[in-house]
Amino acid sequence: MSFIVDTELAPVTTNGTDLYLYYQDSSRHIVETYSSDGENWQQSSQPVAINARADTASPIAAYYVEQDANFSGKSTIHVFYLDVDQKLAEKVKDLGDLSWQDGNVPSYIATLPVKTTHLAAGALNKASGLGPNGSQFGYFHQPYPNTLQITEVRRTPGDPLYVDGVLPEASGEPLPESALVAMVFESGIDLFVQDTSQNIVLYANRLNTWNDRVVVIPGENVRDKTPMAGVRDEKEHLLIVDKSNQIQHYADEKFVDTVEGYLSTTRLGAVLQGNNIVLFYVTRKLGGSIRTKIYQDGAWKDGVQVVSKSRSKAM
Repeated sequence: MSFIVDTELAPVTTNGTDLYLYYQDSSRHIVETYSSDGENWQQSSQPVAINARADTASPIAAYYVEQDANFSGKSTIHVFYLDVDQKLAEKVKDLGDLSWQDGNVPSYIATLPVKTTHLAAGALNKASGLGPNGSQFGYFHQPYPNTLQITEVRRTPGDPLYVDGVLPEASGEPLPESALVAMVFESGIDLFVQDTSQNIVLYANRLNTWNDRVVVIPGENVRDKTPMAGVRDEKEHLLIVDKSNQIQHYADEKFVDTVEGYLSTTRLGAVLQGNNIVLFYVTRKLGGSIRTKIYQDGAWKDGVQVVSKSRSKAM
């Protein structure tokens, strides 16, 4: 199965071992490929969504809920995207029967995201001061009122999706088309975004209070509209692209290593598999494939091919 070269790459892990990757294929459908070990990948037979927008690649965000109160406490995977009407849409898979069904995005929320937005989302799989077990969080850009702002939506277990608030951004700060990375953990949420000076900035939520933004990676050598991916273990790991088109790894705001060359217009995805970081990227070779790089024992190594050859951008 081929893919459009500028597809989002949205990975999920369910038990720390099983991996899922969501992306847009050459038919403009959002599809799933799966691996139980990170080595052998198999395409799922049914698409996740056939109504994703096709004029440009749809943003995609995906996350795992271990005990989903909206699905009788079952384990689920949620996938958010923009549909053909440029509205926020959701698909949900019950891991018990592997079927996809429509999620519940209220109409007043569905129309909020701006067309150029990317998406970020996550879930809390252990109760904490941030919220009860199974709480879900999503982020996107919306007009507010004459600029762009980042909006947070939440789903408390058993309740519908609702708008929780708008992050405290000053006018003109958000970069149009900026990637969004959300790390949800027991004591808070860290949301990373690029500003108009190309800085990577952090908005930190601690016990449901958002702090003012902090620059964590200065923009002098960061690519404009850089793709971005991240994971959190003992440290916070970010993967961005520099102005020399190299994928760079930072941990707790400090440079770690150059990972791989970057193919223009492509996206990045990252997930934890046990103690390892798995990076998904598109190779620079003509008609390149989606592959993985693995960060293990303090060093990056080559992974495997996940999806073969790309096609041109969405039309």
